[in-house]
Amino acid sequence: MAFNGCTWFRSITIPSSVTSIGGSAFIGCTELAEIHISDISAWCNIDFAHNSIPCVKNLYLNGEPVKDIVIPDGVTEIKQYTFEMCSGLTSITIPGNVTEIGEVAFGGCTGLTSIYVMSETAPTIISTSFDDDTYSNATLYVPTGTLKTYQETDGWKEFSNIQEFDPTGIDGIIAEEAENNLFYDLNGRTIENSGNGIYIVNGKKVLIK
Repeated sequence: MAFNGCTWFRSITIPSSVTSIGGSAFIGCTELAEIHISDISAWCNIDFAHNSIPCVKNLYLNGEPVKDIVIPDGVTEIKQYTFEMCSGLTSITIPGNVTEIGEVAFGGCTGLTSIYVMSETAPTIISTSFDDDTYSNATLYVPTGTLKTYQETDGWKEFSNIQEFDPTGIDGIIAEEAENNLFYDLNGRTIENSGNGIYIVNGKKVLIK
């Protein structure tokens, strides 16, 4: 409850040295609109207690609002409440090293439309790691050959739309469409308005996020 009731706070910066945030630390900070961080790995390593962060969280990474996140390879666990209420988050890429995703880790991330999991072994999660809107509306992309595994694994099988993709064949990740590039689907057809997914750009297979 260190900053409980500090109504004058509009923005705070959480340094990478922080390892835990206690319960109700920012409860009552009604004007708090932005949380700034500089390192996704450090953020994923914080131990969050229940209600440790505001109910509405606008997370900024190096000054930019968080929309599309690629979790670094060094992260092995996405802890409970890590991205809770990041409503601006639209896609997340989870590397093969992640083996566990905690309770409500992505709860309230109502803007999520795409989740890419690189591991052939489904990470351990529970049904509350994502919320019902995400399970219904987002597309879960899993490595080729693992569709049945994810469809039968608790926490993952709740996704209404699960598709396979080939993570080994991706040459790069593009956060948003680049001007003057031609986009093709995997059948070689020109795409005028590409959304999130895998496309051919400049002769290479890329992940558009």
